[in-house]
Amino acid sequence: MKKVAKRIMAFMLTLAVAFSLAQLSTGEAKAAMSMGINYRTYVQKEGWQSWVNNGAFSGTKGKGYRLETIQIKLNGLKGGVSYRTYVQKKGWQNWAKNGEKSGTTGQGLRLEAIQIKLTGDATKKFDVYYRVYAQSYGWLGWAKNGASAGTSGLGLRLEGIQIKLVAKGNKAPTSTEDPYVTMRKVTEASVPEYEAAEYLLFRFQNTTNDKALTWTYDYTKPDTSYFGIMYSVLGSPSVLGIDTYCEFPVFVEKSDEFDPQGKFMDDGYWMISIEDYEWICKNVLNMSDANIKKMNDVYNASTTYYNSYKYYSSYIVSSSTPYGELHCPIEVTEIRTDGRYYYFDYELFGTDYEDEHDMNPLDIRFTAKMKLKTYNNKKYWSVYSVKRR
Repeated sequence: MKKVAKRIMAFMLTLAVAFSLAQLSTGEAKAAMSMGINYRTYVQKEGWQSWVNNGAFSGTKGKGYRLETIQIKLNGLKGGVSYRTYVQKKGWQNWAKNGEKSGTTGQGLRLEAIQIKLTGDATKKFDVYYRVYAQSYGWLGWAKNGASAGTSGLGLRLEGIQIKLVAKGNKAPTSTEDPYVTMRKVTEASVPEYEAAEYLLFRFQNTTNDKALTWTYDYTKPDTSYFGIMYSVLGSPSVLGIDTYCEFPVFVEKSDEFDPQGKFMDDGYWMISIEDYEWICKNVLNMSDANIKKMNDVYNASTTYYNSYKYYSSYIVSSSTPYGELHCPIEVTEIRTDGRYYYFDYELFGTDYEDEHDMNPLDIRFTAKMKLKTYNNKKYWSVYSVKRR
């Protein structure tokens, strides 16, 4: 009997310890979800993420995965939280609250923006701040108390989010600049240095082969279009600056007297140092060092020095074509801006060479993404992409 009693007591003790551990585990879980704002996201290809709280990151970075749904709730605080999301193809959803789902699952639709606000007693003690990690932009500024965070009219996905409670009236965690990026139409007159932008686009389209009519440009994806672009742009590099057809911020000049090897004496040439040429590649065309090297390797391997480029010591000499002889004039049809970049919609025209004023539409349209920058107190346009529409 004593042995049986001891076994029963040992069994009961084991149960008590297990129950205590279970209670401890539950208490720890509650503690992790207490006294703050808690949230989790549903991510493309990965599904529901773990719950995080008080400013922690939920989502992914560097994978290109969209957020599709979010849940948010308060724990350990009086009051509640309401939120709504802007969903691709569906627009703003109804307000959700206190852990309900906002967004979609199984439909492959991205979240593009979000609004979050506290309710009840929580509004008396806290402000809720939130910021999103958006496609093409990265981190946007912090929004608060029901304001929009994300993008509108750009077709860009949210990839991550942070949400944080801050004592009422205290400062934001970091910058509040541009929490919500929207696209709006603008007029030519409102675009700084508009003529310089238009002329640079004109130069972009006029390379020396007919395939120029259908090419697209993306600074992150190098291909042979770089060569035509560099020929066209540097073929008359004075067009890139701003003053008179864009005096360029770096050193470029006509090479009438620049003939180190006695190869030519022609006013149709321009010269530019290798250093400034690479500055243009990096800052005007946004090319990486690796892509610049790739292009230079092709030039150096060519026996004809592609598109009339000739390297002389530390300079590049390039032939240029007078403006009046170039084909395919352009017409800008619409300009939009999101506050950071300008988007130029334009179409190409063919010229009747018997009458240079006779313009024939070619039904070829592009959108260029550009940004106005400053270098040495001079402004210049930088091109990020040109896409066929």
